[in-house]
Amino acid sequence: MKDLINYEDFHEVMILERLLLDSKSIIYFSMDFEGNVLVFNKGYKLILGYAEKNIKDNLINPSFESLILDNKDCLIFSGITTFKKIGLNSSYSTQIYKHKERLFFLCEYDGVEVETLYKEMYYNSLLINNMNRELIKNEISLEYTLSKAVVEQERTQREIAKLDRLNLVGQLAAGIAHEIRNPMTTVRGYLQLLSDKPNYIAQKSTFELMISEIDRANSIITEFLSLAQTKQTTLKSQNLNDIINHLYPLLEADTFTQNRQISFIPGEIPNLELDRKEISQLVLNLARNGLEAMEENGCLSVKSYVEDGLVVLSIADEGNGISPGDISKLGIPFFTTKDNGTGLGLTTCYRIAETHNAKIRIDSSPNGTTFSILFPIPDKEQEKSACT
Repeated sequence: MKDLINYEDFHEVMILERLLLDSKSIIYFSMDFEGNVLVFNKGYKLILGYAEKNIKDNLINPSFESLILDNKDCLIFSGITTFKKIGLNSSYSTQIYKHKERLFFLCEYDGVEVETLYKEMYYNSLLINNMNRELIKNEISLEYTLSKAVVEQERTQREIAKLDRLNLVGQLAAGIAHEIRNPMTTVRGYLQLLSDKPNYIAQKSTFELMISEIDRANSIITEFLSLAQTKQTTLKSQNLNDIINHLYPLLEADTFTQNRQISFIPGEIPNLELDRKEISQLVLNLARNGLEAMEENGCLSVKSYVEDGLVVLSIADEGNGISPGDISKLGIPFFTTKDNGTGLGLTTCYRIAETHNAKIRIDSSPNGTTFSILFPIPDKEQEKSACT
């Protein structure tokens, strides 16, 4: 009889248990040394049809007593088992495992083998036909493979949830931002007029405070509108270094007024398909976040380079880092660690990265945080590099 599984290690049986519980094609159950059934799958109920919880008297061959007396661990029986059923007894190709005072039964039904079960479970995600050979060859356990799949699935779900939130904020922005901005512009204009009248000179500082608050609210609305994606991104072939060099005087002015430093180390990179305005917005947002995260005399490092077939723009600060719990929330609309932040700056950065098919990677420690934007290199630029 062909073995149901080719592993001597009982650990593999326990991994399979997770898959076997939903199967209707394989009979799987476990019992204690008293004959009480502890765990069983759908195949056990559908095929054997047992309702009682103790079935030791239903096992004709091999006898239940002979299995209990066997002192071996792991695989203790491989052959034909016969079960007592009403009207006609049933026989199945079976493997029986023993471990820590429990017996584990795996029975073939209608010629279906474990490889078929694997295909049912993983037909859309894993190459089941080669799984066993690859696991043995590379000494990678099935449990490790499954854990990687779970981690990847969780990461994908987080990305989908983040995109859903971005779309929600975009819809909200498109619906109400313009309607709020129009009356605010009127109020701001009248406040300016009143503040210049002689009768209100004593309240000028109050008027200035009110105007500055309206301007702050207006900046939040501007960020909302940038998330609405009402206009199409215009991508043109251009060099990322040129965009940063154009922004550099502005970045230098920001660092100078905050008593901080900045350095830009441009690497040799190919042209990318970029929207100049959006990339400028992304760089300014990340750079200003980095400056605000540092104490005086800290240095903000901006670099561009090629790594693993991608163009990388890294912006690194010398702040105190971001806690692991907060890193997972970055990019969520309205989440901020700043006292006066809106929680929309990084959301905008993620939206811009998405429109450029780029990814944002965050590395943080108590010595600082690095935001890396990974841009794909266009095919025509890769062909140029190959020719040279």
